[in-house]
Amino acid sequence: MDTAINYSPSEAYCRLTAYGEEGRHAYIVFLERVDFLFPLIYGLFFATTITFGFARAFPGRPEFQKLCLLPLGTTLFDYSENVCFLLM
Repeated sequence: MDTAINYSPSEAYCRLTAYGEEGRHAYIVFLERVDFLFPLIYGLFFATTITFGFARAFPGRPEFQKLCLLPLGTTLFDYSENVCFLLM
């Protein structure tokens, strides 16, 4: 469901039902092991890249470095999505 752009709650429940017991267990394992590690990695990577990149591109403008918080916000929303999937 992570790759779907738009779906309703009923479609999400139908997909989870179609996975069957083994499929749901595999999806939970994927969410807990892979999809909880990946947002942390890309969030920190992009935050670091923005911090150092903007420090070099705009040396006299430290306010641009505050944009490094955007990837961390994205990471928070990705974790929120994963928690919602686990609750379903």
